[in-house]
Amino acid sequence: YRRDIDRGRQEKIKKRGFNYYINEIEKYTLKSFKYYPYDTATLFLLTKIYAIKRDLNKFAYFSYIYGIRHHSTYDLQNAQKTRELINGKRH
Repeated sequence: YRRDIDRGRQEKIKKRGFNYYINEIEKYTLKSFKYYPYDTATLFLLTKIYAIKRDLNKFAYFSYIYGIRHHSTYDLQNAQKTRELINGKRH
């Protein structure tokens, strides 16, 4: 029974496409960010969504916010490197 459910989900994903689901997740996560801007799980999910979509501007923005709110030097450095990459600066 479980395999039939998994096959049904896989066929549904293939039919609509992966990008459809990423866009839906993005839509609801942005709505969550609007109402709960300090929620670190929402910020973390937004950084992952924009990494998958390869949207560097939004990835850098949400990495920066996540780094500040979560006190993560790694994410702050990641945001800085991404912003430098966008602006064309090199070390």
